[in-house]
Amino acid sequence: MTKYIKYIFLISFLILFIFGFKNYIGSKIIYSIFTLTSLIMLTYSFKREYYFFEIFFCFFIFLNFWLDFVVTISFYDYFFSEGFGSFTFNKQSLDDILLLSTLVCFSITFSIFLRRKYFPKKNKKLDKIKLSNKFLIFSKKYNILIYLILTIIVGILAFINFKYSIYQRGVANDIEINFFLKYVLQWLLLFGFASFFCVLIDLQISNNIFNKLFTLFILFESLISNLSILSRGNILNSSSIIFAIYKTIRVKRLNYLLFSAIFILIFFVLGIELSSPIRGDESIINSSLVFQDFKTNSESFFKEIIISIKNFFYFIFSRLFGIEALMAVYSLDGLGFDLFYKAFSYKPSIGEVSFFDTLKEDYRENTLSKVSITLPGIVAFLYYSGSIYFLLFALLFITVSFSFFEFLIFKYCNSNLLLCSLFSQVIAYRLIHFGYNPSNSYMLLISIFLNVIIIIFFYKIINMIKKNFNI
Repeated sequence: MTKYIKYIFLISFLILFIFGFKNYIGSKIIYSIFTLTSLIMLTYSFKREYYFFEIFFCFFIFLNFWLDFVVTISFYDYFFSEGFGSFTFNKQSLDDILLLSTLVCFSITFSIFLRRKYFPKKNKKLDKIKLSNKFLIFSKKYNILIYLILTIIVGILAFINFKYSIYQRGVANDIEINFFLKYVLQWLLLFGFASFFCVLIDLQISNNIFNKLFTLFILFESLISNLSILSRGNILNSSSIIFAIYKTIRVKRLNYLLFSAIFILIFFVLGIELSSPIRGDESIINSSLVFQDFKTNSESFFKEIIISIKNFFYFIFSRLFGIEALMAVYSLDGLGFDLFYKAFSYKPSIGEVSFFDTLKEDYRENTLSKVSITLPGIVAFLYYSGSIYFLLFALLFITVSFSFFEFLIFKYCNSNLLLCSLFSQVIAYRLIHFGYNPSNSYMLLISIFLNVIIIIFFYKIINMIKKNFNI
């Protein structure tokens, strides 16, 4: 099965490459080198002794640079919907952007090479917590109840957050609430609850009592948490956890992969369809109209289906920040470290246009009630410096540093691969969407660090109870 997935990917990749090759107006050689480097970076991250951060970071770079570029020039006539500043789409400018992107891919690939050469390996044979038969019988009997209780708690807090708009994306909120309570709720909905599910499932996998149906609770938690914060990204946390489960379980992995893929897609589309009207956007699929047309005209029905699919993919690619942001920064005058420091120290205010949007002069309007921005991402942000060497070294440092952080999570959290995957995805995703209030990024790292500390203490308590009470 996995080999068929590889074949499908390679065939799809080749088809897109040919479309891009045909439509690219610059140097075909540079385009081909960019393509090859992107492919090497992505596939190299999946090799043995992989780290989840490297996989997610490479995947996001591949998605936001190569795939976004090729799809846009092939099917959307070079129209990058999130804005490209003053970038002129002449041959030289396009070649320069692809060369820059090629160096980015090379730097990240080289960092993975260095990590594999000098980092300690993850010892997957480390002793994991094994529970007694008495506890296993109890766990098997009340598994569903435990998941239901946790899900109900998620639902209650998600509802409270939604009703009072305590933390929501795209909404400028000035509600009066205790600082501690606000950030605790934000942490729980972003990845706190997901991390608790990771611990629970890892204990079950370690003791051979995991049921694939429990995956639905992961998907449901991600859905309601993201709906609560008005985010369409419910696929992110759930997919990272499921990916780690797939890598961890030893039996029926392919069955689990198929089962998970089907429900991930269902929950992903459901999340977009439910959140879009709430955020004031038009439904992407508009199924009621489609099936109404089917009753009257089957030809119109299939046209609507095609339009819906096209609109869906356009929506997905319109939310990618990567190569077009690099185009916008590349076209700026006055690149240098002064601009970089200014961007890093910038503090956004409610109703103001973001720093990046102001610079590229094709921005969305912000109001006192609605926040709508585009983001440079970590690559374009680092290129504010105007220094290729700084950009490449910084990416190398970032990749190695967060890979090491993942190693520490693995070492001190019961070798829990699910936690490694979840937190690595959160960090990689934030890097790709870096640029809004960048100096405040330490808050995310602190919250992840504290989350890890809580889980370390939890495992210590479990070991203490096991030792003293033999469970």
